[in-house]
Amino acid sequence: MSELVTRCLTAADLESQTVISSATTKILVDRGYRQLYGELAKPGVGYFDTEATISTTGGATYALPSDHLWTVGVEYLVDSQGRRRPLTKLMRPERALYSGNSGQSACAYDVIGTNVVLYPTPPTGQTYYHVYIPQPTDISTAADGTLIEMATLDGEEFLIWTVVFYIRDKLDLDTRVAQAEREAARLRVQDDAQLRAFENMSRRIIQDDIEDLSAYDPGSFRFNPP
Repeated sequence: MSELVTRCLTAADLESQTVISSATTKILVDRGYRQLYGELAKPGVGYFDTEATISTTGGATYALPSDHLWTVGVEYLVDSQGRRRPLTKLMRPERALYSGNSGQSACAYDVIGTNVVLYPTPPTGQTYYHVYIPQPTDISTAADGTLIEMATLDGEEFLIWTVVFYIRDKLDLDTRVAQAEREAARLRVQDDAQLRAFENMSRRIIQDDIEDLSAYDPGSFRFNPP
């Protein structure tokens, strides 16, 4: 953090001034970091993915983690060997179709409000893993020795020029160069994130279990009404 503050003040041509304190610069770094985090913390990129354990209690609804931002997926722990099975993400119209069912294990999920809901309702004693992207950490008062994850050199450039823009705007100085450098770095960060996601492109996974939840599947051409 201390090195980042120094680089921001240097890029703003203010390394020897006393108007903008280190504490104020850290607040601006936090503002810029949240923008950078938003570019990097997208499903499929994987920079910040983490997971929370869901231990079933006989119900279908479980609270999201307090730092939840986006859900990546939910996985069922199949056995003691650690094998997992991914659950299917329900579309909104499918909620009513698959509600009220219970089974040996859940094979689908949805995120509703501040909860993740499992379908069908699993029995007590099962384990599921909720893979999600957390909210960014508040670094506005971080210690000087705190490490800041910026993913790539372009991420660092974006954060520095974002802070420079805030500083120069705060002092009523010319912000045009800072704004141009920031937006150019933003595009490079977006390219970096897309290339990382491109290298981890999803393959099609066929999961037939979800069809067992109901005899009626409006999306299936195989449905024959009685």
